[in-house]
Amino acid sequence: MEERNPTSFEYDPIGRIKKTTMPVATGETSPTTITTTYNSAFETTEEHSSGTSKRIVKDARGQILYVEDFSTDGSQAKIGFCYDISGNRIKKSDLNDTSTMSCSTTLVGVPTKDTSGRNQAYWSYDAFGKLRAESDPDLGVSSYNYNAFGDLTSSTNAKGITTTLSYDGIGRILIKSIPEGNIAYTYDSFSGSENALGRLVRIEDSNQSKTFSYDKLGRVKKETRTILATSAGNPLPTETQGPYITETRY
Repeated sequence: MEERNPTSFEYDPIGRIKKTTMPVATGETSPTTITTTYNSAFETTEEHSSGTSKRIVKDARGQILYVEDFSTDGSQAKIGFCYDISGNRIKKSDLNDTSTMSCSTTLVGVPTKDTSGRNQAYWSYDAFGKLRAESDPDLGVSSYNYNAFGDLTSSTNAKGITTTLSYDGIGRILIKSIPEGNIAYTYDSFSGSENALGRLVRIEDSNQSKTFSYDKLGRVKKETRTILATSAGNPLPTETQGPYITETRY
């Protein structure tokens, strides 16, 4: 059977993609093409049929160091990236003022929210490669904590709002605590749930609850929702609480 709206590729003699042809979009008369030129082992240029182009520079590990975009009006924008010794990305910065990228191989903590206008973002990690903190030019600084098994136990965003998580003995979330209250998760068995062993059977917070039942292949076949209150916490009349049942047949 013929494939509908295929994307096609052309390759050079050593198997690298040299041309990508996208399906014809609605309202267009010709397909979009991207032609890739390999300037060196670490640098490529992608030319778009619309007239724009992109230059990408990587290091020997295949990590992107620079991306430079060229528009049809001759303007350009350049972004640089830095990595730690483990290959984790630790910095991103606009380089449109022609400045060079300054990189260190380690980053302990992250700076405060960038206000330089260069859209700088930072990330720091623990010894296991887990993200511990990030500084975003739009969202500010967030931090993360983990337990001995590598499960996320808490996160705090730039507004100081903290979300905490607790787990059972096999790493499944039991309680998620947010400023609005707790969300509880139940597994393995619940009244009316079938084929539930090893699966999520109930989610409950102060406003609503959902229960799940499964078929023998582990697919959700029934979802029961009971709404106890509005999102503002106002109780609902008994006749509008449900339950609301959704059944799926395969």
